[in-house]
Amino acid sequence: VNIKDEVHTFTQNKKLHVKKQKIEYTKTENITQKITLDSQWTKSADNLYCLQDKAILAMDILDFSSIENPSEQNFALNRFRQNLTLGKEASYPYSQLFTVEQKDGFEIFSNIFFNDVAKTFTKDFKILHKIDSSTYSIMTLSIFYGTYSKNKKYFDSIIKSYGLK
Repeated sequence: VNIKDEVHTFTQNKKLHVKKQKIEYTKTENITQKITLDSQWTKSADNLYCLQDKAILAMDILDFSSIENPSEQNFALNRFRQNLTLGKEASYPYSQLFTVEQKDGFEIFSNIFFNDVAKTFTKDFKILHKIDSSTYSIMTLSIFYGTYSKNKKYFDSIIKSYGLK
């Protein structure tokens, strides 16, 4: 698939002193998500960060404990996983580019989506981690494809920095 996106570009300012910062998000006791971002990212909420209008990153904890029946809990989790692969509203996934990778206990979902209304492509990452039988952490990172394709190493290093503490 040949994707061109010259509209959504981002170039790091090499002259600008970009300070790396370790970000931590704690929603529930004893579960802290962490990631390393630089000072180009803006905090929009406790668990939400934006890189100008080029990328958005969010972290959260999913708690399925209110579903008492284990088979129903498993069904809900599988439906959630399935929704990670689907587009929303006028957004369509490129299923031939969809990947799921297991790494160090994390499930990494990756795909490219096309938004038919805005005529834009986004590179999308979702990282899911099982904390216990009913609790999962999730980190999502969505980047306009033109931005991602020209800064792949930069975004890959952000993804690699994600973890739990």
